Amino acid sequence: MTPKYQDADSQYSKDPRIRKEDVQILMEWMAKQPHLPKIDEYKVILFFQSCYYRIESAKATIENYYTVRANCPEFFANRSIADVEKPMKSSVAYLLPELSVQGYSVMFAKLIDTNPDHFDCNNLIKYFDMAVSLILRQIGTSEGHVLVVDMEGTSFGHVAKVNVNSARKYVHFLQEAMPVRVKEIHLLNVSAISQTLVNLVKPFLRNDIVEMLHTHASIDTLFDYVPKKAFPKEYGGEGGTIQEIMEKQKQEFEENAEYFQKEEMEIVNESKRIGQAKKAKETFAMSAFDNIKDNNSNKGQLKQEDVKLLQEWLEKQSHLPKISESKLKIFLHICVYNTESAKKFIENFYVIRARWPEFSKGRNILSADFQMHLQTSLTTRLPIETKEGYAILYARLMDTNPDHCDFLRQLKIFDMSAMVCLKTSEFQGTIAIADLNGVSLSHLLKVNLAEAAKFTYYAQKAHNRAMKAVHILSTTQMLHKFFALIKPFATKKMLDKLHLHQSLDSLHEHVPKEFLPNELGGQVGTLKELHEKHIKLLRDNADFLEELEEDKADLSKKTEKRQDLDNISGIDGSFRKLDID
Repeated sequence: MTPKYQDADSQYSKDPRIRKEDVQILMEWMAKQPHLPKIDEYKVILFFQSCYYRIESAKATIENYYTVRANCPEFFANRSIADVEKPMKSSVAYLLPELSVQGYSVMFAKLIDTNPDHFDCNNLIKYFDMAVSLILRQIGTSEGHVLVVDMEGTSFGHVAKVNVNSARKYVHFLQEAMPVRVKEIHLLNVSAISQTLVNLVKPFLRNDIVEMLHTHASIDTLFDYVPKKAFPKEYGGEGGTIQEIMEKQKQEFEENAEYFQKEEMEIVNESKRIGQAKKAKETFAMSAFDNIKDNNSNKGQLKQEDVKLLQEWLEKQSHLPKISESKLKIFLHICVYNTESAKKFIENFYVIRARWPEFSKGRNILSADFQMHLQTSLTTRLPIETKEGYAILYARLMDTNPDHCDFLRQLKIFDMSAMVCLKTSEFQGTIAIADLNGVSLSHLLKVNLAEAAKFTYYAQKAHNRAMKAVHILSTTQMLHKFFALIKPFATKKMLDKLHLHQSLDSLHEHVPKEFLPNELGGQVGTLKELHEKHIKLLRDNADFLEELEEDKADLSKKTEKRQDLDNISGIDGSFRKLDID
């Protein structure tokens, strides 16, 4: 049976706070925006009500909604039933038949087919969005919306196939454009693996959304928020079986095929926009570090007065660049919320990058030359954190031909990878793993001692002070030769964190093997899969890396000399000069 769909009149009757004159103001405003599509009164009401009856907020939301839809064809184009047939078979996202305890509409979602080979992140997002669109058509406005996601069955294979950039775009759409009032988000059956998926998305969430997150090890605690009878029979509820629900939804999608096609055409026309047209990268623009939030486990340690103290200190440092509040929060986080440590870190970070431009300049990740070097090595954050909340950075050669190795370029790629890791994730510390398998004496003979000394110093003074451990793995004699390379330049503190491993068993004593690539006995994906995903991540962050290249101190305004940097800069030679026997 075709469900009843809401219209404008039903919404005016439902909520007296929706005033026709306010809706008319919005419709007249839209008529004067030639780039916006023509939409009916009912949809305007959805935006107005979801923005708590604020006209200006509704205008911004309408603008965001149709601009994002134009710039994300991967989600909002090709929305026929055939296009989402696979995710409709492998997952379910639908409206529960009962309201939450607080009187909010509840949407339930879960994977049905948990085989990662059948998982397509973008198509799943498309199906989810179509389901939400249909729900809004069916129920109209709501005092609030609750999302329940059962994460049972998520695996490392799913984590590896999540596109971080896609997740960022759709989260932006949900928060800034979707005409809904999100009140609660409940995650059911959250394991260490599924928590990794949450961590991928969390950096892009606003603080208020993060505070709405609730995790449940079992469904019993969820019933405190959503009545048990609302759920499918498989969960002890009275809402029908999941199979029945999926069949009903498929029928509803088919009946609304024409609606989805019409909706697909409702996007902005940038050629008609008054003023400068918006590009996709502007729509989703994120300044470097803008996604850091106060929602980490050390939330109580992040104090606004500490941020203000750093801002006041920066005003007196004429040689340092302007630093956003969000960047300052990251520096405080790295320095465990110690303001004096943060000052030293900031000084080192920007001065060293200016003093040694060989590491900070020439970072066009999209250049043909850089693309070639990206194929020779892998430096990536593995897709799962330790139980302490530490991120794991893993590095190794992918092409072991010494003739293809450019040591300076590989150091740049490592630094760029680490900076992208900081931008896209929150964590309580970092563990680095350098896999030297495939490294030969010919590689080490190409190392420039000055570059090695400078980068080791930079990594210790101006990189991630939250480094908890460095593990070097090699089943050959290269282990001790590599150690001979870095030992002269490493501080005692760094040497204390250094662990040398001549076998995988030794490494597994420190890092659980399931956290590692498949080739190292783990479950997070093959080296090839990790490499391809990481190259894409760097490409997706090309603008961020270009912005970071210009982020440095003005040394002409710095009066103090840095004798420590002068001493390091005086080192010359190559690894051939070291005693490696």
